[in-house]
Amino acid sequence: MTKVKICGITRLHDARTAAVAGADFLGFIQHEDSPRYVKPDVAKEIIDWVVGPEPVGVFVNKSAEEVNGTCERVGFALAQLHGHEPPEVCAAVDVPVIKAVQVTHDASSEQIRAVVEPYLDVVDFILLDTHHTSLWGGTGESFNWRVARELSAEVDLFLAGGISAENVAEAIQTMRPYAVDLSSSVEESPGVKDLDKLAAFFDAFHAATAG
Repeated sequence: MTKVKICGITRLHDARTAAVAGADFLGFIQHEDSPRYVKPDVAKEIIDWVVGPEPVGVFVNKSAEEVNGTCERVGFALAQLHGHEPPEVCAAVDVPVIKAVQVTHDASSEQIRAVVEPYLDVVDFILLDTHHTSLWGGTGESFNWRVARELSAEVDLFLAGGISAENVAEAIQTMRPYAVDLSSSVEESPGVKDLDKLAAFFDAFHAATAG
C-alpha cells in the first residue's frame, strides 16, 4: 500500500499529530535557506518524542560527510538529497537515500528517465518533485504525473509536488507510487501544519487506499 511522508516538520505537536493520523515518514528540512528549516538539535528533540514514522533528513547540496554526521547525531533513518548531488555523493551516504529529481511541466518521460537513470544503482528511492526556479521543494505545484508513470514499476518512487486531499486519489491511481510526499498543502504557514488540513488529507488518503 502507498505510504505517506509529511515533510517540513518543525514542531513536536505537528509530528505527533501526523504520526497518529498514519504518517510513515516525517521530513525535517536541513537546508538553512528554507522557511521550513529546523535546527538539528530541535529535530532530534522531536524525533526522540515521536514513535512510529521514520525520520527523514532533507539536505540540499551537502557533502556525504555532512549528511552522515547529521544523520548520526540527530537520528535520521533516511536522507533525502534534494539538490544537485551527483551519484557518487549519494553512494557515500550511510543511511538509505531518497534522491529528489526536479520535473519541469513540459518534461517528457524520456527526459525524466535520463536524469533518473544514473542514480538507480546507488539510491534506495527516487522522489519526483515539481521544478521551481527558486524553491527546493514545498512548491505546492504538481507536474504531469502520466509522463513518469512507467518509473513507478521500476523503482520505489516518492511522489511530491502539489499532493493534497483533493488529488491524492488521482495521484495514487495514476502513479501507484511507493509513497506520496506533501508539505505546503497541509500548512497554515511554512513549517506550521494545519491540523484540519492534515485530518482531511488522511481521510482522503485512507478512502483512496481502502480495500
